Amino acid sequence: MSFHVICKQILFLLLLFMFFGCSGGTLKKFNEAYYGGDASGAYEIAKNRVEENIDSSQGEVKQDADNLLWQVQAGVSGFYLNEKDASRYLNLADSLMQENIKSFIKNFFQTTASILTSDSILPYPIYLYEASMVNYYLALDAMGNGKQNDARIFFNQALERQNDAKDYYAKELQEREEKLLDMQKISEETPKDEQYLAVGISLAKSKDTNLSLVQENFINPMIVYMKFLFEMIQGNFAGIYSLGNDFLALIPKEDKNIFTARKQGDTKRYTWMIIEDGRSAFKDSIAFSIPLPMDPTAFLNFGGMAAAILAFQDKKSAETIGMAAAALSGGVLLNYAEPVLLDGVDFSQIYEVDSIRATKFFDMQALIETEFNKRMPGVRIRAIARSVPPAITSYLVEQGGKQAGYKGLGFLLSLLHRAVISADTRMITALPNAFYIMRFENFDGEKELVIDGKNRIKFSLNNQEEDHIIYVRNLGHEVFMRTLN
Repeated sequence: MSFHVICKQILFLLLLFMFFGCSGGTLKKFNEAYYGGDASGAYEIAKNRVEENIDSSQGEVKQDADNLLWQVQAGVSGFYLNEKDASRYLNLADSLMQENIKSFIKNFFQTTASILTSDSILPYPIYLYEASMVNYYLALDAMGNGKQNDARIFFNQALERQNDAKDYYAKELQEREEKLLDMQKISEETPKDEQYLAVGISLAKSKDTNLSLVQENFINPMIVYMKFLFEMIQGNFAGIYSLGNDFLALIPKEDKNIFTARKQGDTKRYTWMIIEDGRSAFKDSIAFSIPLPMDPTAFLNFGGMAAAILAFQDKKSAETIGMAAAALSGGVLLNYAEPVLLDGVDFSQIYEVDSIRATKFFDMQALIETEFNKRMPGVRIRAIARSVPPAITSYLVEQGGKQAGYKGLGFLLSLLHRAVISADTRMITALPNAFYIMRFENFDGEKELVIDGKNRIKFSLNNQEEDHIIYVRNLGHEVFMRTLN
């Protein structure tokens, strides 16, 4: 192999590396501002990302992989700040989600089509729990602006989306299983890339992604609860019964008692305080390397490759020894990265008004884990499949380099790839980790919301003859309060 050809191989590998980079810099800045005491600055970051992809002359949204991500971030953060454009961004996200959900199977289980790309440059594949939350915040924003008919429509859409989630995943996972079974029917005559993909399938179906011990949770009871409160305040009792017994079972006893009393003519009026606390679960990237022998047929072997991946995953000592052996023997590395879900973070635990303490109503963690684990098989198949081209290119460069007197060049390229590879860690990060609720009879004058016995926020009611919902968001360094009706 000539030095000229070696340079071409190096250039090819470097071009591949460009696809592995994660454009997470802006998301990191958003998170730092949002949870660091500058929610307005975070909103401006998200808003600018949305606006830069809108053609001002045509009013059309340009195609961008992160459009949906930033539309939701801008809409949710803008809602807390009572920004007039919040509903506009949420509506943009809702329209784009409608398109994505129609092609759910295509977007969700891409495999060989994205071998030479990183998931981070694919269109953001919104989770269905995020999709239902977009409609949830649209409903809340409509309530806050006196658009009750719009609020009812958005609440109903939010309920439909989360009801559909389990059916979506059941259907698509069944079709994926059938496809994977066909793809695993390999023999020695099967092309090596297909054998390698079968290895990926084997890993994707390993015990790490087995959901048999995980409780599948697709329902966000906050959406049900807010729909209940909305219809009760509006006096639409039929709308409450339309929820059905399963959803009504999620409503606290105290609120059911108020509903029963109202049906019997009770005229007492109440204030409900809904508190969002913390930062929801988020993604990080984990990566590891598998030292490969110089014979490519050895590391593309189905059984050997599967064993190597499972043996080296999260085993740093074995990996270090193997890397040293690869370097000494003139081998190369196969580098692999996948996302890992980190637990959400709570900021406070005690919320009180007078002697009334808020109760934790819902934690987002299980909801997020369910969909994350449902998607991991498809994510792993793509991650494994796209790890092969850089490894093969490194192998070819190493072989050619030896002939040209440049031993170890392929291994160095492997190390370069190891340094830049990362998983797609995009996720809606503006959502809370937990929801708290409390209720009390209407009052005259001022009251204080006390957080963890120290932070105090004063509030009052405009009209004691009407029900009120006060919505609170605790971002750690900042707390926002908005009256919705």
